[in-house]
Amino acid sequence: LDQVAELTDWDSGTENLEGMAWDNGFFGERTLLDENGNPLLDDEGKEIKYRFNRYDSSSRSIYTHHSEGSLQSFDFNFSTNVNERAFFGLTVGVDAMRYRGWNLYGEDDMAGNAKYDLRNYDIHITGTGVNVKVGTIIRPIEDNPFRFGFVVETPTWYRLKNSTWFDMVRGSYYGGQATEGWESYLKFNIRSPWKLRASIGSTIGSTFAWDVDYEYAAFGNTSMGYPENVYADGSTSGNIKDRAMNQLTRDNMRGTHTLRTGFEVNATKNLAFRLGYNLSTSAYNKHISFDQYNLNSYAMDYATSTSFMRLGNTNILTLGMGYHTKKFYVDLAYKIRHQKADFYAFDTSFTNTYQDPLPQFVLDNPLLADVKIDPVDVDLTRQTITCTLGFKF
Repeated sequence: LDQVAELTDWDSGTENLEGMAWDNGFFGERTLLDENGNPLLDDEGKEIKYRFNRYDSSSRSIYTHHSEGSLQSFDFNFSTNVNERAFFGLTVGVDAMRYRGWNLYGEDDMAGNAKYDLRNYDIHITGTGVNVKVGTIIRPIEDNPFRFGFVVETPTWYRLKNSTWFDMVRGSYYGGQATEGWESYLKFNIRSPWKLRASIGSTIGSTFAWDVDYEYAAFGNTSMGYPENVYADGSTSGNIKDRAMNQLTRDNMRGTHTLRTGFEVNATKNLAFRLGYNLSTSAYNKHISFDQYNLNSYAMDYATSTSFMRLGNTNILTLGMGYHTKKFYVDLAYKIRHQKADFYAFDTSFTNTYQDPLPQFVLDNPLLADVKIDPVDVDLTRQTITCTLGFKF
């Protein structure tokens, strides 16, 4: 709540999270004093006020999150080949995205009493995107199965809308009442990065096959913007770039390297075993921040939470086997996806002393100047087993 109090001072606190906290009495107001203890006045001779967290420091915080969604892709493919040795393909992809989430963040005071909860209890993001992939596969030696390939994938241009219903609740010790819920609604555009892929592979007789793929994606070049035109029927056109948010992206994100390799062995005419491995490096720099205090982005007027997370490298291992006859087949696969992340409930940039002027929080709490919070370690490891049965007519 200290961070939100600083945000209300910085941008007048009229929008969403800051506005709700201010309108419902979560903050008090004090007069800004000079070094001699006299009130500071503005150009009109009025005392300069600032807002502060009315509650004392937190001894414990809790955060819960649940989400669900999907990213469905519909591909339209065109391909041709030259003498069965050079293959060329073009794919136009259309993505349909749907995300829904629920968040709860709460703090207790030093006496153990629940101070407040911030509830984002219906986060909805939906939209569509389009991209193009162009690739080729070459078999350089006529009587040899060895091949190599290249793929260029354009950015995906997404048109999205976000709708979030949220409120704040005081703990019973502080009155136990909930604010009236607010809705945050924003239409925005996202342009994902360019991707480049290269691959090699071959077979040995009819018993062994292998391939290796490499992919690079420049996530630091991801771009965010807003529709330039919004029409009566809800449709949009054009794009206005969010320069501040895009700079934050460049400061915190980097290119990713993905290595995939796979092997298949035909033990018998009907039985095959498979092994696959995937390594993707993190898209985030080692040290990241979500400095809402100094982020002059239009999106911040619609922000309803302060949390962020740094995802680490991803390792995926798959083991599989398949059995088939003339009319029947069965495939069994085991997959383990290992990834860790650092979770931050809020950013502590509002305590930094390199800013001019100093945030009021630093002046009121000099012992907390430049304080940093340790992230919470999150284990995102997942394991799945799938079985596919099929019958050919």
